[in-house]
Amino acid sequence: MENKYLFVKKDMDKDFIKVYTVTYKTNEKNREYYFVSRNDEEDLAILNKNYKPTAIEAFTYIGDEIIMIDEFRSALNKRVLSFCAGLIEPNEDYEKAFKREIYEELGGTIKSIKLCQNSPMPVCAGLSDEANVFAIVELDKLEEQHLEETEDIKVVKFKVNELKKKIQNNELPLTASGYFGAMLLINKLKNKKGE
Repeated sequence: MENKYLFVKKDMDKDFIKVYTVTYKTNEKNREYYFVSRNDEEDLAILNKNYKPTAIEAFTYIGDEIIMIDEFRSALNKRVLSFCAGLIEPNEDYEKAFKREIYEELGGTIKSIKLCQNSPMPVCAGLSDEANVFAIVELDKLEEQHLEETEDIKVVKFKVNELKKKIQNNELPLTASGYFGAMLLINKLKNKKGE
């Protein structure tokens, strides 16, 4: 079954989010699909082979502690645990975005950044074309946060074994990327210690 792209139209345009209808021809029938995006039409993934990333997410640690954020998420009406993340601003490269977001959300400075992949990764391909750049980020230090007015973020520190036990006991309200980033760092830090 081959899908042939026909056209896309914007149905809604709000701050930071847009809703689109895209039409494909599949088995001689036109079919409509709906998705959300942060991109304007010229930057949509369906129109670009090398679409640009939307955001960054930093799997952060300092010494032997994993640094996460506890943040209220309105779509869920609850607080969740994840990692420092944010939109990439126009004309901003990955490194600047990581530095800015870590400074704002954690009050941190970076010792090293190691990208997890060479290209942006879709985060919810069934609903959105959002693609993020993920990195393991070792922090140099943590100081005062510099939050935006709408952000309600608390910095949470975990020792490796403590976090691993809480995840195994299903005690934490983790996002999907929060879970995968935590497991990645747990393995990295355990291997670093030779456990």
